[in-house]
Amino acid sequence: MSSGEFDPLPGERVLWSGVPKRFPIFTPMDRVLVPFSVLWCGFAIFWTINAVGMAGVGLFTLPGMLFIVIGLYLVVGRLIVRAVGLRRTHYVVTDQRVIIIGGFPRMRERSSYLSELSPPVVAVRADGTGSIEFGEQNLLAMFSNTGRRQNPWGEPFTLRGIEDPRSVRDIIATARAGR
Repeated sequence: MSSGEFDPLPGERVLWSGVPKRFPIFTPMDRVLVPFSVLWCGFAIFWTINAVGMAGVGLFTLPGMLFIVIGLYLVVGRLIVRAVGLRRTHYVVTDQRVIIIGGFPRMRERSSYLSELSPPVVAVRADGTGSIEFGEQNLLAMFSNTGRRQNPWGEPFTLRGIEDPRSVRDIIATARAGR
């Protein structure tokens, strides 16, 4: 990715840019969300079948169908959205910030200044690809949103599926030390 695909700040210099080489659709938070979403979907199907059996298609069937649609999104839809979004993602590290460009259904740019990022947590797979996560992903943050620079679902600022994440972490650490 060239540095011309995003708007750099005045005086900002690109140190590294890349794209995910691997498209990991599961995150550590999915250890909680997958069982929850399967239970949600199962209950919604149970509710709808019982509502149809008791009163036929009627008032109680509509909420059940809505909950089934939500459950199906939670079980498989969000994973598909995540995979498609990662295929459209680009990462940029400058001397001032880390930028994530991508997403689905629309492209967006998220960035964080180096001074605001939590210490990086690097995970490397056997093939050399991995992720750099700034902050911890945890259940408490999911419900309280007390983590730094996290969205309401507790998902930290993360570069996923990148090649040689340790060298990218070192570039970020060097840039932070130089500020």
